[in-house]
Amino acid sequence: DLNGMAAAFDVFPFSEALKRECIPLRNAAGALVMVFADPFRPELQEWAEARVRAPFTWRLAHAADLAEAAKDGELWRLWYTSVPSPEGMRAEIDRMRGGK
Repeated sequence: DLNGMAAAFDVFPFSEALKRECIPLRNAAGALVMVFADPFRPELQEWAEARVRAPFTWRLAHAADLAEAAKDGELWRLWYTSVPSPEGMRAEIDRMRGGK
């Protein structure tokens, strides 16, 4: 369950998570989990394995679930972050991917 996990933006920033459609989370035991929305992006696994030095597991989730996971700490409300609201997550993903 993604709701029981905490965002781990110390692994890579939220802006990168949006660009890649992948969010780093930590479960209750502190284990790192990479949650992604598009199973047809083989370059994502290669990028993550090169970028993230800690061991992690993969989880597939719908973009709406990624938005829900980003609610942890209501990051979009903080003045020093540039995180879209959960309602704006899909539009921001599309914008960062160039409208694809």
